[in-house]
Amino acid sequence: MFEHENSIQLPDGRALSYSEHGDEAGVPVVLLHGAPGDRRFWQQLPGFPFLEGLRLITPDRPGYGLSDFKPGMSYVDWPDDVSNMADALGVDSFALVGVSGGGPGALACAWKIPERINAVAVVSTPGPPEPEILDAVSSTNRRAYLLARRAPWLMRANMKLLAWLQRRDVDRFVSMMGRKLSDVDQAALRQPAVRRALATAMSEDAVTRRAAGYAQDVINQSRPWPFDLSEINAPVSVWQPEDDTSAPPAVGRFLERALPDCTVHVVPRAGHLWHIEHMTTVLRELLDGTTGAEAPHD
Repeated sequence: MFEHENSIQLPDGRALSYSEHGDEAGVPVVLLHGAPGDRRFWQQLPGFPFLEGLRLITPDRPGYGLSDFKPGMSYVDWPDDVSNMADALGVDSFALVGVSGGGPGALACAWKIPERINAVAVVSTPGPPEPEILDAVSSTNRRAYLLARRAPWLMRANMKLLAWLQRRDVDRFVSMMGRKLSDVDQAALRQPAVRRALATAMSEDAVTRRAAGYAQDVINQSRPWPFDLSEINAPVSVWQPEDDTSAPPAVGRFLERALPDCTVHVVPRAGHLWHIEHMTTVLRELLDGTTGAEAPHD
């Protein structure tokens, strides 16, 4: 299996780190981790690298892992980083998957660099701060969005504290976080593979001491999105777990109405962590829709 890890220098001088796995001559797929997370998260998922014939490209989003943070970075800045990375890798076009906090950035790429995007899948993505979505998210997330919108400096301090707690005892933090999740997700956390993946996403290597990327994700999620979903022409697959309290079914319903070419997959008896054990399903459906032919086998 092809494996490669490197970083590029972006035009503004920042470093963008990434890993590659699978088949160097395969179908390029860019995978965007959640909040928190980093490029190593994907390697902890069952079945990785999921399917034969794929070239998986897994960047550290800005402020995570080894990628430098850009102060004030919004969703519409991120596609420029992705495009620069693709140029450096000699990749003209690719499919794109964003999970959890990586979902809005995936949709922003489809909006800003449509000539490079073959298809998009978002899994348990947060949605824009529309009333119907804010009314449906967990009370914890709703309070976080309110704080981020009214006092972003305080949110940065709060996320810095959370990052410190994660680094101090990541297993204890995962257990504490689990108590706020749905019953389905609490059951998933009892699976060693799921727990290991979350521990990797919250490790010291993933979350920098300033937790700048972590905080900016929450701040951006609390604000109106700076791009128009109705202008996205790429086919978008939305995977919406039925019992997701962080990104509730209201998100899937909203995106189905807002996106011109959208397929929503409602996953029964599943929660926010569903993607950890089911990335093969997401990728197979994404590539079947992109090529019109059978996806590579696992």
